[in-house]
This record gives sequence, C-alpha cells and structure tokens, in this order.
Amino acid sequence: MGLCLLFCSQARSAPATPTPDPWALAQRCWERLGDVEDTVCVFFKTERVAGKLLPTQTIQLKVRREPFSVYTRWLSPPFKGREVIYQEGRFQGKVVAYLGDLFGFESIFTFAPDAAQVMEGNRHAITEAGICHITTRLYEQFQEARRQGTLRARSLGSQTYLGRPTWKIMRILEDGGYRYWNIDTELLLPIRVITYDSSHQLQEAYDFKDLQLNVGLTDDDFDPQILW
Repeated sequence: MGLCLLFCSQARSAPATPTPDPWALAQRCWERLGDVEDTVCVFFKTERVAGKLLPTQTIQLKVRREPFSVYTRWLSPPFKGREVIYQEGRFQGKVVAYLGDLFGFESIFTFAPDAAQVMEGNRHAITEAGICHITTRLYEQFQEARRQGTLRARSLGSQTYLGRPTWKIMRILEDGGYRYWNIDTELLLPIRVITYDSSHQLQEAYDFKDLQLNVGLTDDDFDPQILW
C-alpha cells in the first residue's frame, strides 16, 4: 500500500509528457528564444566572488532584446532602492546608476559595464543579464561539448519550482563541477540555473520568478529622465 501511494503521488505531480533528452531540450529552449522580445521578472542572484559567498540579492529585472536593454531595481538590502540601466547605443556605452538620495541630493553615476569596482562584487557584467543570455549559454555550451565529445548530461525528472512545472537537467562540467537547470515546461526557458565546483561549493545560483514574456517594453522603460 505504501509503495502504491508513493507511485501515485509522483504520478499526480509529474508533467503529462516525459522529460526530454537534455540536448534536445537545450535545442528547444534555443528555438524558443526566437519568440521572445522582452522579459520581466523578479530575479534572485547568489554568487561566490573572490572565494566569498555573497548574500542573495532580490532584483526587479526588465530586459529587452533589441536593442539590448536592461533595467534593474534592488528589492532587498544592502542595495535596496538602487536602480541601474544599460542600453546598447545609448549613454556612450555606459551603465547609468541611481544610488538614492545622499545628503539631500540625488546620486546618479555612470560607469563602464565591466568597471573594476563593479566586477569586484559580480561574476558577470550587466551585458550578460537576463534569461535570454542564460538560455543562449545553455545551448552554446551544450553544442560545444557535443562537438568535442565531452557532453555529460542527464535528465533528473520533473520538479515544481517557484510554483512552476519544470524539467530538471544536469551536466558534469569539464572542470569536474556540476550545473543544474530547471526548465519551465510551458515557457521552455530555464527559470533556475545553479552551479557547483568540483568541491561541491556553490558558485552561482540564478532564479527567475514570476517570469513574463513579451510585455511590450519601450525606450521609456529604460530612460533615466522618465524613471528618476
């Protein structure tokens, strides 16, 4: 009876379709990108930088593919209220950041996307932000590993994550580390990516919650003069 209940419970929580092969799923995600013009979500970022695991950051994230544009607003300490904008072809290629009011004055700064003082606390530049970049990396890395004959990946079944039905897949990296993806079965995009090194230490984890696609973002959504 107990074994029957276990199997029945698993059957009710599983998607209607079986988990695809990881490489086939990576291809389907890549093809899905052709229909994505912009995305809006709550983004959770946890990273190890210079050997130190930093606290999880909660960020409102808007990304438009053409021209590539990013807006971020921090929802959690220690950067709560900070806002950052980047758009290809504007602001002389720099990031524009609103850091809040200091001594009664609005603090707005510009800096290069890969400025040293910024990269000290981040594993990736803002030019790599968004689920479309994550999906592109998934496909290109799988494709290159297949070409070299080093792709070691497998399906881990179905899992409900962030309230969404997902397929979970993993890959053993060339350096001995592990990377896991939760692919939303309806959106066909990875809403979670988490990476461990060969010592099983967490290196980075990225979650995309309440993901919305093609909401119709315009230049106004990335204009400091309008937003601030």
